[in-house]
Amino acid sequence: MKNAGLEFTADFPDDMIDEGEGEDWRVVRPGGMAISHAIADLLRGAGMSVSEPEAELEHECWVFDVEREGRRYPTRVYDFDEPKSLHVAGSSPWLKHWLNRRDFYSEYLETLSDLLSSDPRFGAVQLVDVNHRPISFD
Repeated sequence: MKNAGLEFTADFPDDMIDEGEGEDWRVVRPGGMAISHAIADLLRGAGMSVSEPEAELEHECWVFDVEREGRRYPTRVYDFDEPKSLHVAGSSPWLKHWLNRRDFYSEYLETLSDLLSSDPRFGAVQLVDVNHRPISFD
């Protein structure tokens, strides 16, 4: 599942912190901290090991690692208006063949989609490609 991710709506307040004006404006803390912590908690509740989300200022997102069945899924959450988005680093079709013909990234994204869809704070959850076009898990 090359360059796939999830897009969704989220009912959280804007928590971005910025400072300065004009050319001096900069992001001090990217938005999405509360969303990232909520997603991490959902994953932990599903029995996965999840690192604490950390701000990545360069890409204005939050990053955390998820471990499931001995595999690590570096995950980024972006909070740029609506819809929000989540991407898993390194997902690509050749992994399906390399990892015993199972597409572990698809399974992780499908589990995450189910978790977000079952939480009332999240809505309109869909799998998308790199161009933000909806795709299916099939």
